[in-house]
Amino acid sequence: MTYLFEFIHVGSYVKISVIEAEHNLEVSIVGDPKQPRKTLEQIAVRKLHHVHRALLGPPPRTFEPAPSTLPSTLPSALPIIENPEAISPRPHRRKQHTGWSLP
Repeated sequence: MTYLFEFIHVGSYVKISVIEAEHNLEVSIVGDPKQPRKTLEQIAVRKLHHVHRALLGPPPRTFEPAPSTLPSTLPSALPIIENPEAISPRPHRRKQHTGWSLP
């Protein structure tokens, strides 16, 4: 893709605008004029890509799952419980408070 950059120095900062004509998108950032020009361009292009994904969605990707190396049936680490309602909860082992007693 081809980008058009515009650098405007305003006092102690620089405004960088980047235009991508194919999709008619423009973004602007503000940066430190002491930073290298290439660094500011990279940050502006990253923002442009972010806006592109937000507005137009990510590019379509094809997904092909890798061939499975696992056996078709895996042994179960835990036993299968047929009737989970029949399992009683573990008894509470903490001593119950019986109330205050005065001497």
